[in-house]
Amino acid sequence: MEFLNKNIEKTVKNTFENNANGKVSRAKLEKQKNIEDLSNRLFDFIPSVCWMSESSLARALDVSERQIKYAKAYLCMNDRITINLEPNGNRANFKHYIIKNRAAQEVQESTAQENVIPSEPKPGIRWEIFNELSAKDLNRMSIEQQLDIYQEMNLPFIPLCFPKFKKGLVYCSCRWGRNCAAIGKHPAIPFKDLDFSKKSTYKKIRYHWAERDNRFNIGLLTNDFAVIDVDFRHGGQYSLGFLEEIYGEFPKSLRGKTGNGFHIYTTSLMASHIKLLDYSGIDVRSKGGYVVAPVSQHHSGRYYEWQSLSVPEPLPDAFLNDVQKKPAKVSVKANKNKEADHKLLNAFGSDYIIPDGERNATLFRIASRERGRGKEHDEILNIIKMINAVNCQPPLSNDEVFHIAKNVSSRYVPNAMNGLPMKP
Repeated sequence: MEFLNKNIEKTVKNTFENNANGKVSRAKLEKQKNIEDLSNRLFDFIPSVCWMSESSLARALDVSERQIKYAKAYLCMNDRITINLEPNGNRANFKHYIIKNRAAQEVQESTAQENVIPSEPKPGIRWEIFNELSAKDLNRMSIEQQLDIYQEMNLPFIPLCFPKFKKGLVYCSCRWGRNCAAIGKHPAIPFKDLDFSKKSTYKKIRYHWAERDNRFNIGLLTNDFAVIDVDFRHGGQYSLGFLEEIYGEFPKSLRGKTGNGFHIYTTSLMASHIKLLDYSGIDVRSKGGYVVAPVSQHHSGRYYEWQSLSVPEPLPDAFLNDVQKKPAKVSVKANKNKEADHKLLNAFGSDYIIPDGERNATLFRIASRERGRGKEHDEILNIIKMINAVNCQPPLSNDEVFHIAKNVSSRYVPNAMNGLPMKP
């Protein structure tokens, strides 16, 4: 198919046509070279079939959309790509995509094979460098200094979009602005095909902070490790305490504070982006994913920070075994006799909301746990009163809270953490 924009096509053809006397001006030669160079960059960048819009390609290659149009026209003229059309739902305009012509692709692949230089095996992440630093010092460093350290560690990073604040409102730096679903958290460039075994890749990535905008957030690629994301808004602190009571303590050697919780970095590899359905507020990022790194800015205005800095440790084996058996779900009811429902979390965060419909059951389980730890009626009442006032929306009445504490105290004996036997 011919190139879609006739004016662009005509401009490119005129650029590469020689004058009648065979002389070409210096300006025309420079324009020819720029179009050829960008065309080669575009051809190397796109996959065999590319659905990316011209605006996305322009952002990825850091050029204007018009330059992308020129490069596409030049590639079409040389039969290196074909542009196909497809219906765009009920819209009048068609959506188009690029297909690399097979002959041109074979030439590209053969040239790449000839130019391949045997490289050494991909180096692992040098976590031991964190032992030479403190979390406080690393948090004070500029983004450039942090990128220097990550590059020295062979820790892959990418630029993420960043939040912008104006008149009390928050916007994302991407084109969606206020309507973005992940403000300041999604990649600013395509990253799936980046090869971080090459030093040139780090140089290209750092260009975005150096030349485009130094406010880009930092994303760490989790291909060689896993990160447990604990989100306080969905009760992640409660879920983590529950998991630690069942499986043992989770690693504390490398942790980072987020906008609404914290990240636990671990050397254990897991499937990417697991949601532990029985444990709200706990997500896993691993192979193929990424996490927002300190010193990035959260859309709340707070900054991500390192809390502890050392070589990361593996997760408990029992937890990993359960996750591998059920990748999308870890059941809390696997051992009913030993792990009773009263085992909730050790800390109560003010960010956690207990909604209407869950208030009575949640306060009852918390009261039962405290009874199992040996507390008497008055102590239990004070604890669930505080949680009711801070976390329940809307709070229960004082009479309802009193009856919950009374029921637990009268039904169960204290000091029964392996189960709550009823009173005779």
